[in-house]
Amino acid sequence: MPAITLIVPFYKTEKNLFERCIRSILQPKDADIELLIVDDGSEEKYHFITDSFISDHRVQVFHRPHKGVSFARNYGMKNASGTWIMFVDSDDYLENGWYSKVKPYLSNAEELIILNGYKDAEGILTKNQFFLKENIDYGSSDDLRLMVMESALSLGRLPKGYLSYFSLGSPCSRLYKNSFLKKYEIRFNEDITFAEDTLFALDVLYRVRSIIYVDKYLYHYVMHGSSATHRYRPGLSAEMVKFFNAANSFFVENKLTERLELAYMYRAFHEMNRAINLEFFHKDNPKSFLDKHRDANRFVKSEPFCSALEKGIRGEYGGVDKMKSIFIKNGMYLLMTKTRELLTSNRKITEIILSGRTAHR
Repeated sequence: MPAITLIVPFYKTEKNLFERCIRSILQPKDADIELLIVDDGSEEKYHFITDSFISDHRVQVFHRPHKGVSFARNYGMKNASGTWIMFVDSDDYLENGWYSKVKPYLSNAEELIILNGYKDAEGILTKNQFFLKENIDYGSSDDLRLMVMESALSLGRLPKGYLSYFSLGSPCSRLYKNSFLKKYEIRFNEDITFAEDTLFALDVLYRVRSIIYVDKYLYHYVMHGSSATHRYRPGLSAEMVKFFNAANSFFVENKLTERLELAYMYRAFHEMNRAINLEFFHKDNPKSFLDKHRDANRFVKSEPFCSALEKGIRGEYGGVDKMKSIFIKNGMYLLMTKTRELLTSNRKITEIILSGRTAHR
């Protein structure tokens, strides 16, 4: 039985990015690991990319029909034989020497190990920020565990004063005890195609009773122009509604609604902005201006987005988000989108604004 099973879903990833990912995982030749590459229905012309690593005895490749990343991850879990499970996205990569830095923690941790990492934007590395500290078991009490859930749900905006570039709601840069996942039958929801990783994280964090944080930067989260964080996404708002309905049902079922209300509102506000930028007023949206405006109005007036907007107007999320709230409240969607594009193109301005948001306590 290998110490760690690493699961990499693959779907038409660029050859150079995928090869960097896999080489970073396999680079420690003596690492006690197995690597499961789950090809989620890529055309046969992509098979030479995935199959080029099967000469390494630690690698298995599965070619499956296209059913989405949740299916691919679940399929990997079903076939995992390692004591621990780790997910790596096919365009991300691990730090050199990652295995030797993780190995000392494997024998003492019980259910969940959280690692840290970098945001990698065109080769510029920025250290991620977590509020977590070493030598504290965040699964040992309800309050500590709920604090981690709050951060996962809010995409790192809570506790205030920290901003995570990839949040505790991501399944990556974590090590999950395989027996723990099997015991509670924790899987990704294959019917949800937006933020399904957050639902998985919340399920894990609700059930786990031991959470160890390792303050080592071992995961590289790659941000690039072709990623889903930039492209036009028609139907995104409908996907979001399904996610928020599923999350709300989870909270009601487990009596978490009141405790996680602020994080829920933070997340709704953030995703409302994302829908405006990536669906309603994205440059590739072919609809007329009036149709775009009508669609956006209908969306922001629905729950939970309407309630989230009111909190933003009151300044509960901070100055920058209050400005966004005013834009949205007054239907100034195009102006908001253009402001975002300006800030995105001018890294220095963005860094100044973010430094104000992340100034410590």
